[in-house]
Order: sequence, then C-alpha cells, then structure tokens
Amino acid sequence: MFVFRSGPLSNFALSSFRLPDAFTGEAREYRTVEHYFQASKATTAGDHTWVAEQPTPRQAKRAGRAIRLRSDWETVKCEVMLTGLRAKFALPRFRAALLATDDRPILEDSKFDFEWGARDARGGWEGGNLLGLALRRVREEVRTGAPRAGDQMLLL
Repeated sequence: MFVFRSGPLSNFALSSFRLPDAFTGEAREYRTVEHYFQASKATTAGDHTWVAEQPTPRQAKRAGRAIRLRSDWETVKCEVMLTGLRAKFALPRFRAALLATDDRPILEDSKFDFEWGARDARGGWEGGNLLGLALRRVREEVRTGAPRAGDQMLLL
C-alpha cells in the first residue's frame, strides 16, 4: 500500500496546469488540483474566478466551502476530480511520482476527510478514499495511454 499525506500525489502540490474555464471555455491556469476542484463547485463566473485565484490551496479549499454549490455537484464531483488529476499527471514530474507507486493501492491519510481520504483507526483504515481510487484510475490511464470510457470510478 502507498500511503501519503502530502507530496506530489496531494491535491495541494503546486502543479500549475491549464484547463478550460467552465464559464468562459477559455484556458485558465490552476495552481493545484485543489484550486481546480474547488472552483468547479461554483455556480457563477465570479465565484469560480475568486476560488481559482486564491493564493494557496488551503485558501482555495476554504473559499470552495464558502460559495454556493452547483446543483449537480454530487453527480459530477468524481469526474471533476479525474479531469484535474489527468491534467496534473500529464506533467512529467508528477507522472513519474504516480508511476513510482507501482501497482500498490494508494491511500490518502487524512485526519478529517473521510470521503476523499481515510485514516488508520485502531489498526484499520476507515473512509471512502475516493482520491486514492481516482489516483489508481489515472495511474492506469497513464500506463495505457487512454481514459477508460464509461467506467465508474468507484468500481476500480
């Protein structure tokens, strides 16, 4: 098992990639996956920009919690995460770090986020570990050179 709390697999790792802005369609630079993910929750162009331009990933996360969520967020959040991770791991130094995990399960050790991370509680891991599952999927896509169309992330 590959367990991480920070470093190159973390959504807080400064990665600077470009993806289309959901409101303008024009390429926008996002400092981290966290910036992209949190900004993607926005229902207005102003909120999207405000979150995306936060100076740090922690501030972007805080800003993302302060805005009104788009109504379909629960339906699209996993695909949004995959989009951000695909952009990040297209960058050579991050791709190398992901591939260095070999075939091991990946787990984000988080004391507070039991949906995207997990924690070791009394000798066993608890939590959804959705980020770990998404990273495993992107790792497979990097190896094969293509996204797996139509797959459910949670079935990985």
